[in-house]
Parts: sequence; C-alpha cells; structure tokens
Amino acid sequence: MGLFATSEEWEKVIVGFFEKLFATPDVSARLIEADLSLRYKFSDPQLVLFLSSKDGNKDVNPGDEESKADVEMSMTAETAHKYWSGQINPMVAMASGKIKARGAVAKALKLIPMMGPAIKLYNGYLEENEAYRQYKL
Repeated sequence: MGLFATSEEWEKVIVGFFEKLFATPDVSARLIEADLSLRYKFSDPQLVLFLSSKDGNKDVNPGDEESKADVEMSMTAETAHKYWSGQINPMVAMASGKIKARGAVAKALKLIPMMGPAIKLYNGYLEENEAYRQYKL
C-alpha cells in the first residue's frame, strides 16, 4: 500500500490542490495561457483526473476518461505527491520512468517555470488543511 490508503482520500487531496491552483490568479493565468488539457492516471491508489485550461476554462474532473487530453501522465499517487511537494525533479522522474508522459509533452514542459509557485501552494495547502498535515514531507 502507498502513502494514500484509498482513492477517495487521494482524490480529496489532489482535487482540492488543483482547485486551489486554478483559484490562484498568477498561477491560473499561466495555466490559461498554456491552453492545455492533461489527464493524470494515478496508481496505488487508482484515480483518473482530467484538467483543462482550454479556451479559458478551469476544469478539474476526477474520473473523466473520455475527454480528449493533450498530454496523459501516469504515475503513482506517492510519486505525484513527491512531485508537487518538490521532493523529486520532474525531468529526472520522467527519465527514470517514475512518470510516464504521452502526447504533446513539449507543450506541458512549458509549465515547468510555474513549478516553484505550485510547490509552495501544495505545501501550504497541506499545512493549512489539518486533515492533510500528515502527508507533509
């Protein structure tokens, strides 16, 4: 078993975080500018999450396996947690196979400069939500 015991537990953490990202003006503006849709396929526990900033939208849709994604990323929930916590480098994780990406990966890599603010938001999000403090690395 991984860091998160159930899909429901992981979904609450990661969906809440992405909603916070989209609600943060400077980060949201960069996401909107990227005009990108992503599908995350998490394992251990399993969860599919579709995100889209296409056409100015700010969509966070758990369970959406139907919408067309520009990029599809696969990883364990723990790898994603470490990624958003700033504990692993995304390029190293892709090179080592911990993160697998398909599609318009070059377009998604343009979001790397926003990782600093996103990591800060994720760690702050875990800290400000008492139920999630146990996950803080």
